[in-house]
Amino acid sequence: MLHTEDITALPDEYLFEKFKETSEENYFNELAKRYYASALSMARIRLFNKGNAEDVVQEAFLRIIKKCGTHKSGMLFAPWFYMILKNTCADFARKEIVRKNGESGIISEIEIKSPESALSFEETIKCLSAEEQEILICRFIYNLTFPEIAIELDLPLENIKKKAQRALKKLRNKLSLKS
Repeated sequence: MLHTEDITALPDEYLFEKFKETSEENYFNELAKRYYASALSMARIRLFNKGNAEDVVQEAFLRIIKKCGTHKSGMLFAPWFYMILKNTCADFARKEIVRKNGESGIISEIEIKSPESALSFEETIKCLSAEEQEILICRFIYNLTFPEIAIELDLPLENIKKKAQRALKKLRNKLSLKS
């Protein structure tokens, strides 16, 4: 067993291979430390809710443990991990849509009628920063007030309002260029 200070310098792929071989928690814990913050940021952007994002990140780490046998030696760890995280976020979002809209799950929270319009919505907001996207989606899709968004994102209310205003201006400019 290695000491913690020895583990911190090891590459991700080595740590994961050692975890697969030995099932020693210290290898996996080091990977979790390295990836938790970025995974949480990604999940928050996809789910627009801090609490749900934390749950999904934990679920993704559990899936990593369960699926460690599917990870091929020599495969980079980061892309594999983020693919599992992305799929975990999508699974959670689908379950939430079904929970909120009943068994059909056809009408999403965004009330988009077709996959084509969903893609164009995603394409349209790609010009915005992740934080701007999150603010506008919270405001216009989840119908949160600016004070609620400020609490959810843990940012000052005035910052939220200014960022929303800037984001809307960027979208107006982008959409006027397309016309």
